[in-house]
Amino acid sequence: MYGVLVIGAPGAGKSTFCAGLQDVFEQIGRPHVTINLDPANDYLQYDSTYDIKELITVEDVMDR
Repeated sequence: MYGVLVIGAPGAGKSTFCAGLQDVFEQIGRPHVTINLDPANDYLQYDSTYDIKELITVEDVMDR
């Protein structure tokens, strides 16, 4: 099992990279899991297997 952690500044292309990587994995039949850990990201270019927004909101994070 392998993992890829994608981090970077806003607008750096993280979502575009993840969408492209997910497309490649689907084309070659490679099982994969995609996790969104950014509660402020309202628009994802890919389907997320797990999404932190199901547990917390950006307002919850800002209040702390």
